Amino acid sequence: MEITLEQIIAYFKVQVEGKYNMLTPAARIATGLTVDEYNKIQDNYNLIYEQFSDLYESIERSELTKIINKPRYLLDSEKAALKFYSGYLFAMGELKIPINDVTKEHLKLLKLRLEILIDS
Repeated sequence: MEITLEQIIAYFKVQVEGKYNMLTPAARIATGLTVDEYNKIQDNYNLIYEQFSDLYESIERSELTKIINKPRYLLDSEKAALKFYSGYLFAMGELKIPINDVTKEHLKLLKLRLEILIDS
């Protein structure tokens, strides 16, 4: 079975969203992929990510833009965490978004991005 670009995009979108552990059935269902398609992507994930990391980052930026355009209030603890993460990412040249324009969901994506930066 061949993995299509549409399947990879569906997988990456759910992964970037950060709502699911990608090893769970709920994540597979959210992608809309069959069990075989999903397992094929997971079995070949490192190779797929290596070849399509630009696509992943493009989806990540796209999702971040959508979230930034939905303002809502943050709790004080979320603001403190957000300042820490965004400060780190800004220092690394990865983020250029004003603190006041972010949401709780944005914080989740920043945490994910920070984890990726630390791991690389």
